[in-house]
Amino acid sequence: MQLHFADGTSAERAVLYTHGERRLRANLAEALGCEMTAAGIKVDPLIHRTTVPGVYAAGDVSSGNEVAFVVAGGGKAAMQAAFEIYYDDLPVAARA
Repeated sequence: MQLHFADGTSAERAVLYTHGERRLRANLAEALGCEMTAAGIKVDPLIHRTTVPGVYAAGDVSSGNEVAFVVAGGGKAAMQAAFEIYYDDLPVAARA
């Protein structure tokens, strides 16, 4: 494939990689009152809790992390949410 650049130069390449823009397409987070950053929804990096109690965000909406880190972060967010929802049902030894 022949690439032509704005400065008039060109280059021959076999493959072209691109990365699309990542942005929120809905305003649910803002409607809930979540604080936003340039990367998305502001979250605690350890548990993905937003600035609104009981609201968690993971994946593309919360950061620019690579997929593996996003998947792990989503699991942490789900675990923390479940912990808070079911806190009163946990054995005393499991409570932090």
